[in-house]
Amino acid sequence: MGFQDIRDYLAYNPETGDFHWIKPRTNRVKVGDKAGYMRPDGYCLHRCMGKCYYAHRLAWWFVHGEMPPAEIDHINGNPSDNRIANLRLATHAENHKNRRAEVGGSSRYKGVSLFARTGRWKAEVVGNGQSKYLGYFDTELQAAKAYDLAAFALHGSFARLNFHSPPDPLAGMTRGEQ
Repeated sequence: MGFQDIRDYLAYNPETGDFHWIKPRTNRVKVGDKAGYMRPDGYCLHRCMGKCYYAHRLAWWFVHGEMPPAEIDHINGNPSDNRIANLRLATHAENHKNRRAEVGGSSRYKGVSLFARTGRWKAEVVGNGQSKYLGYFDTELQAAKAYDLAAFALHGSFARLNFHSPPDPLAGMTRGEQ
């Protein structure tokens, strides 16, 4: 099955990231119906002509005319957001740099954990398979900001930050410290 065969059945809206049927293959589907289904992990799959496709890979194919040669990263971390502006090529390592904080840890922030013996917050960042200790902090927020600064320096645009914008290294310093 070629690219044109799929384009005969599905339409992609790059602004919304949605696929719709333009030529249904069964009686259960009507023209204009949203195509695909959501997996429990948030990824959207499409079955077309007997084969399953991840929506983000299909979206790339529709816009660029070829299947992506590498992994596709959802920039905002939302696997169901398949707008083309939210998708970028990534190596396996780059794709893992922006994973979310693990659920069930002592902190709500990525790269931060509570050191119970002292009651202080430890910050660390992982890069190139190595964990880098960033220090102990009095507050969880201070540790999260330290993580963001180090993660952005190490991973650039692929860093999964605790806060929405890249950190300002001078934020919170007094004039004498700058």
